[in-house]
Amino acid sequence: MNWEGQVECGLGTLTCRPLTPDRFQDALTVFGHSNVVRRCACMYWRQPSGTPREGSEERFGKVVEAGPPGLIGYLDDEPVGWVSIAPRHEFVRLERSPVLGPVDDTPVWSINCFVTRVGYRRQGVADAMVRAAIAYARDMGAAAVEGYPWDAPTRNAPNLWVGSPRMFGGFDEVARRRPHRPIVRLDLGVGSQE
Repeated sequence: MNWEGQVECGLGTLTCRPLTPDRFQDALTVFGHSNVVRRCACMYWRQPSGTPREGSEERFGKVVEAGPPGLIGYLDDEPVGWVSIAPRHEFVRLERSPVLGPVDDTPVWSINCFVTRVGYRRQGVADAMVRAAIAYARDMGAAAVEGYPWDAPTRNAPNLWVGSPRMFGGFDEVARRRPHRPIVRLDLGVGSQE
């Protein structure tokens, strides 16, 4: 896939590209050596509850082989950011969630995970990755994009993998089934390709 987008962050211009098999190692570089991140390997939303975390990295590799599950952000060819963006139906756990499940029949794309590489955090990388994800989804024909930010004063790393409400500026809240878990949506005004 040859799609490429450029977005600005506090570190300069990020070049964002779809995660394809030839870039798989770049995703692992962004994920770093954290056992939590590596065990999840961005598979949390893609597999049913109860799926063991062991083997997530290998399963993620198979997802990547099937088609881009998101974007990698590069700063001067150095991989520094990740955002998961794909049609909502690819995320089994989202589809079945009583809190974050579908609001209506709109064929949305979902932004549901961010990772910024250690050493590049707190510089607007994740914010820039949202903008790149929106552009990517629009170019792929998505009708709308949804996010599921953590909206509570207590913020720790696992909660922030989904992003904060501030990162989804311009999105409209379309549901809030639990106090800290809004569903926000941006209508892209284009087709309805899934």
